[in-house]
Amino acid sequence: MAGKFPDCLRINTNNDEAILIMKSTREYYEDIMKPFKIRESLAPCLDFCPVTLQKPSLTADVRVKDFPVFSHTVPDLVYFAFEIFRGHGLDEPKLSALLDMVSKNYFQTTPFHNFWHGFSVMQMIYCISERNTKLSEFITNKEYTYLLLAAIGHDICHPGMNNSFLIATKHELSIKYNNISVLENHHSSVILEMIKISEIFQSKTLKKLSPIILEAILSTDMARHKQVCDEYTNTLENFDKTIPNHRQKFINYLLHCSDLGNQTLDFSLASIWSMKVLQEFNYQVACEENARIRVSEFMRTGNNMIKVKNSQIGFIENIILPLWNGLAEYVKNIDDFPEGLKKNKKRWEELQEFE
Repeated sequence: MAGKFPDCLRINTNNDEAILIMKSTREYYEDIMKPFKIRESLAPCLDFCPVTLQKPSLTADVRVKDFPVFSHTVPDLVYFAFEIFRGHGLDEPKLSALLDMVSKNYFQTTPFHNFWHGFSVMQMIYCISERNTKLSEFITNKEYTYLLLAAIGHDICHPGMNNSFLIATKHELSIKYNNISVLENHHSSVILEMIKISEIFQSKTLKKLSPIILEAILSTDMARHKQVCDEYTNTLENFDKTIPNHRQKFINYLLHCSDLGNQTLDFSLASIWSMKVLQEFNYQVACEENARIRVSEFMRTGNNMIKVKNSQIGFIENIILPLWNGLAEYVKNIDDFPEGLKKNKKRWEELQEFE
């Protein structure tokens, strides 16, 4: 299903273990130039096995905005995900096995695009839905289930490098998908194949959910940002829930918002996510230089605090805040999300160094 990266892109690193050990933002900042292990193949492992989920020793309320995701292990998050899906009328043994398989196909050595991120995006949608009667004003109950599945699988098998990198290195996936939304097409293909294998839905339902999940995940491609925003704005001005395409545009936008939602969180969480994505950016720059391909200079911050700060301030100001303002214009009870962005922008502006 997916090919390997060329040997020239391998930078020596012994960092084979999962890197999401609970640390301070300062410690993550010190890792910002550290290489990480890239999986040789982006092909999924499709072993579907019965599992017994263990209740986490540390309990947490999955309905809260600032969910303490870094305090929990992958098995913890699988259990919490199972709790979120309870009540959706799904076969529980099959659901447990599906969520376990999804978690194992996120690469734990990838700093940002890992299962902690996949879970967090889904949990953010759940948090918003709990404040808004399961989003019933905008989508059907079944579509809400499909949206949560799209969210938890939206970055599955992500290598920590972006589409431009896969295209420039002529990765097999870029050839397969004609250089169009390469990773998003792959994520969609993988999660839909896993849903099919799980037999959690009948074939008739699979045909209905597949295009919904595919379009939703494709909408997380930043190359489609303007299109997703324009379609949402035009649709919501005259929204009609009885029109399937209207519901789809809302799904697309909400998933896109949540994918870019970590800076809405408390700064203690938001700043850690920032360090993780910048570690991926810096390593991609190093790999591009090593492969002698065009370097993505906009991703290069190094450990220069001014560049780190400016990257986050600019992203909040130009991309994320307008995005979330658009969501809050129509979705009730979420003003604390754009407010969180404003507070964090100010924190980044005032920050001198991490404690």
